[in-house]
Amino acid sequence: MKDDERNPSAELWVKPLRDPLHPAVSRQMRQMNQFRRTMDNWVFRSVHYHEIGEKQLVMEAIQGRALRELLARAGGPFATVQARDFARQLAGLAGAWLGHFHKWKPARKPKTYDTGSVVELALDKIGLLSKAGLPEGLANRIRSALEEGSRETPDNLVVMLHGDFKPSNLMVTDNQMVGVDMEGHGWGHPLIDLGSFIAACTTLRSSALLGSHCPQWWRLVCSEFLLGYESVNEWSRAGLGMQVLKNVLALFEYMRCRHTYLLWWLRGRPLMVRTLAELLDAPLLETQGT
Repeated sequence: MKDDERNPSAELWVKPLRDPLHPAVSRQMRQMNQFRRTMDNWVFRSVHYHEIGEKQLVMEAIQGRALRELLARAGGPFATVQARDFARQLAGLAGAWLGHFHKWKPARKPKTYDTGSVVELALDKIGLLSKAGLPEGLANRIRSALEEGSRETPDNLVVMLHGDFKPSNLMVTDNQMVGVDMEGHGWGHPLIDLGSFIAACTTLRSSALLGSHCPQWWRLVCSEFLLGYESVNEWSRAGLGMQVLKNVLALFEYMRCRHTYLLWWLRGRPLMVRTLAELLDAPLLETQGT
């Protein structure tokens, strides 16, 4: 069965589900429709769910291009200056999109961001990846960065989270940016969505072409993204580096499980070592305010 099936005549997208939706998730999806009606504006738009069933979701079909594709192409060796400038603007718009999304705050007592849990999960991934070729020196640098990050205490804040926020889940269409695949949305600290986007960008070059492997391009994309977010929401970057490192480690552990043994050692491990080393050296992850 295909992961999704488009219905052009009705302009709907039917997404079959491998597992039935939990009733609580169905309620969340209906709540998302209410959120969409109250928050749509010139920069913010999210997909509308027309039918929410146990085994399928019927939603608005979005005609456009994924932000992931546009960013990767703009980072390539043959991209024009205009294409790169446009992609940078889109990265900033993605940050503004998330800032608008996070402005819909729940009427509940704020929760504390559990730094201990983030560090614990990251340390667990370090142990697994060390057995798969993560150099000891690099592993120790990551542990030190996590320890330093754990001493930074982010503000107690809970917002609505996208749940899987990354460039492939943002569509660019009709001069708008539309958020899709929000079935896993919930409540939590904004660092979770922010870290997810940046972690995805740091590993996007693994499947991009030639010049888009350049870490400077993706670092610039992430900087523009954060500036876009800060233009909508005032915040502190305290704890961001720790969250990004945790997400990147999780992505490489997922990659290790999906790759064959030979492919991992030929492609996955070198990419992991290079990406993590570059990430630790990136000014992007230094703690700074707005």
